[in-house]
Amino acid sequence: MLATAVLLPLALTCRDLDQNCNIWAAASECDNNPAFMHSNCALACGTCDKMVRSCDDIGEDSLAEGGIEAAMQQMLAMPSLTPKVLSSDPWVLQLETFASVDEVDDILRVGGHNFSRSLAGYGNGQVQARTSSTSWCNVPSCEDDAVMMRLKTKITSALSCPMKNTEHLQVLKYEPGQFYRSHHDQNSPYDSPAGPRIFTFFLYLSDVTEGGETYFPKLGLTVTPKSGSALVWASVSDDNIYTDDPRTQHEAMPVIEGVKYAANFWTHLRDFQTPHAAGCGTGPVPTAVTRKAAAAGRARQYVEARRTVEISGEGRGGSASQDSNGQATTKEEL
Repeated sequence: MLATAVLLPLALTCRDLDQNCNIWAAASECDNNPAFMHSNCALACGTCDKMVRSCDDIGEDSLAEGGIEAAMQQMLAMPSLTPKVLSSDPWVLQLETFASVDEVDDILRVGGHNFSRSLAGYGNGQVQARTSSTSWCNVPSCEDDAVMMRLKTKITSALSCPMKNTEHLQVLKYEPGQFYRSHHDQNSPYDSPAGPRIFTFFLYLSDVTEGGETYFPKLGLTVTPKSGSALVWASVSDDNIYTDDPRTQHEAMPVIEGVKYAANFWTHLRDFQTPHAAGCGTGPVPTAVTRKAAAAGRARQYVEARRTVEISGEGRGGSASQDSNGQATTKEEL
């Protein structure tokens, strides 16, 4: 039996859900950031009809089966990013020239404003498996800075992902001896308002003298940090976006010499920002439960259709990796 929709706090009458709404509205944020402002600052923006009335008022799914490959193929067609396929099943893509030296410096200047112990898991979040430091870009001085807006726009454009589906960006720092043991990024319930995490966009913001590689143990793939380059992978299956892909489990190897800086950016299947700002949490909501149930049948149809195409000789076939020039590559250490 499905749970009844949970009413949002303060959403029964038209009002603002943040004390800064009037300030943001005066700065034209109602027009610049409508996905967030129109529902969370409805009184300030004059958009009371667009207020989210319940946590079950979720956004549309941003992609379906086959959408992960489509996004990767789109990035492969962007030569300015110097894309390189490290694995095509599952997809792990490297963009060797995503950010310039000046962009990296600006991201570190703005995003590295407040480092504290990185968290993971439950309880107080301080676990022995993760020893790095994190600076969250979740305050207006960082999140609304032009540098960060350009970065997030560049990432979401490459992924064809709505900005409202993204989490707050975080800047990471690993000093000698620090690491993050093997883990998987998908930790968001499929039937929550925002749904699962889909893509991880991991941008290296420094070279590292020794150590600090990103290692995918199930793929035998090791990537050496290179400032300005980025890794992109998915946490769910392209055959069924409502199923985790455990093969993209990964870890940050210990830094031996130097300091590793990087930025992490996650995208969700649906709107993350609105329910997050409204305090919906990650509990199941009826609409998402229904979509999850429907996904299984849709996934079977997708797999059968793809198999038919491959048998006819029209599919992409195989899982050999290719670089941006179409040359076969192996999953080797970089």
